[in-house]
Amino acid sequence: QTSTDVLHWDAAAGAAWPIVFPLLICYSGTWMKSGDKTCTDCVIGKYSEACGGFGCTACPPATYSSAIRSTACKDCEVGYYCVGNSDRSPCPPGQFSEAKSSSCMNCTKGHYCPGAQYQVPCNPGQFMNLTGATACYVCQAGKYASLFAAWNCTLCPNGTISQRQASICTGCAAGKYAVGRGNKECTFCGEDTYQPFTGTTVCINCPLNTGARNIMGICAGACEGSITKLDCLCA
Repeated sequence: QTSTDVLHWDAAAGAAWPIVFPLLICYSGTWMKSGDKTCTDCVIGKYSEACGGFGCTACPPATYSSAIRSTACKDCEVGYYCVGNSDRSPCPPGQFSEAKSSSCMNCTKGHYCPGAQYQVPCNPGQFMNLTGATACYVCQAGKYASLFAAWNCTLCPNGTISQRQASICTGCAAGKYAVGRGNKECTFCGEDTYQPFTGTTVCINCPLNTGARNIMGICAGACEGSITKLDCLCA
């Protein structure tokens, strides 16, 4: 890139004429070494914001330039780190970064980091009790995690059960029960017992002298999984 400028007026020659020489001026994003006649592009990680530069400036930490001939540096984005004087670099799996970072951090508990982005919270039904994770663990049957970013799973309470990767526990259906915490399945009420309610830990014994009913003309005890006291009676 060139322009012309009046460099000298030859008054001694007695003539009013200017001596004009070409003046080389480098655009921003380029520079010229002393003695050279051509401009050189700033390399990746450096910039030159003004015309006529004699050198490029390194991008400071937490900033970067990813192209030659840059006129300014950019702030490092989330999921990347910028050490300065270079392009940005993605955070590896298991790590993340805030914006304008010069380094990455290990993923925190309750989260996972696939890399090159911010940490992601574990979904309900999942958990992570370690740092630097690349994926979340799944709650096993009999446990649950109701919130995002859980550190662990909780045992289902009395009278309830859960399947794998559950965010809630469900109460046992009528005619069934579950004793203790962390149950995966409910148990049917036994013969001569019944349970009309859901989410219970016991079955109710049939009243005395009623523990039978008619089945095809034969009076038998209440069937397994009975839900009403009427099952205890003979018709």
